[in-house]
Amino acid sequence: MKNLLRSLQHFSKTSTKHVELFGKLTLRDLGVYVSDADALKYMQDNDYPLGDKAFQLSHSIHQCRYDSETSRFIRHPWKSSPADSLGCSTLFESESVTLCWFVLPPGHALPLHDHPGMTVWQRVMHGRLHISTIVTRASPSTVKTAAATPATVLFDGVVDGREEAIPPSDIFTLGERDGSVLHEVRNVDAAMPALFVDIISPPYLQSPTNISCTYYQVEPARKEGQRLAGLPSDCSVHWKLKAGDDVLLHPRPDYAGPAMRPLVYVGGD
Repeated sequence: MKNLLRSLQHFSKTSTKHVELFGKLTLRDLGVYVSDADALKYMQDNDYPLGDKAFQLSHSIHQCRYDSETSRFIRHPWKSSPADSLGCSTLFESESVTLCWFVLPPGHALPLHDHPGMTVWQRVMHGRLHISTIVTRASPSTVKTAAATPATVLFDGVVDGREEAIPPSDIFTLGERDGSVLHEVRNVDAAMPALFVDIISPPYLQSPTNISCTYYQVEPARKEGQRLAGLPSDCSVHWKLKAGDDVLLHPRPDYAGPAMRPLVYVGGD
C-alpha cells in the first residue's frame, strides 16, 4: 500500500507504475479503519479510545474480528444485511488522481453513473459483482442534459473478487479513448458484502476540472429487451444486456446517489 500511495503522489497517466503496484495490492494491504464519526470524536478529544474502534478491513469483510482478550477470531457480521448502507473510503486524493474503495452489502448497487473525461482502473477484491459498462461518443455535456442519448454496452457480466495480487493486464481499465464512460456495480451475493477498488483520474469535484457525477437510467434502444425482476431498488440497469447492445441513457438530475457511510484509513495492521 505504501508504495502505491507513494506512486500516486507522482502520478502520470502515461506511467504504468501505479498500474503495476495496483495489481500487487491485496485485500489485507487495505489496512485498518475507523468510522468517520469516531475519527471526528477523536479530533475533538484526543482521549477518545480510537484504537478500540479500529478494525482490519480484511477481517471485517470476512465477517470476523480479532478478540485481544481471548487471542481468537470471533464472528462479527459487517455489511452483510440489505439493511446496511454502502461503505466507502478515500485512501488518497490530489487534483490529478484518487484511490478509493466501496463495499456493497447484499441487495445494494452503485447505480449507473458517469466518468466523463476520466480514466478508471478498477479491481473487484471480494465477493461477486455484476458490472454494466456503457459508452457513448456524445459529449459529456450532451449526455448530462439530453433527455435521451444513444450509447453502447461495452461489458455486462459478473466479476468474481480476487483478494491476492493479479497481473496488471487483469485490471479493468476504462479511459478517454472509450468516449464518455458509465457503469453500474451491483452485489449479486444474497448474504455477503462485495468490495471493489478504483483509481480514478482526474477525481470528481477537484480543481481545475471540477467534474460532477451524474446518475442515469438506461433502456434498450429497440424496446425489445428482457426486463429483469428482483433487482435492488437503487439499480438503474433493469434489462438483460450484452456487449454491443444499443441503449438509451436518461439522466437523473434529482438523484444524488445511494447513502454511504465513509470510513477513515488509519494505516496498516
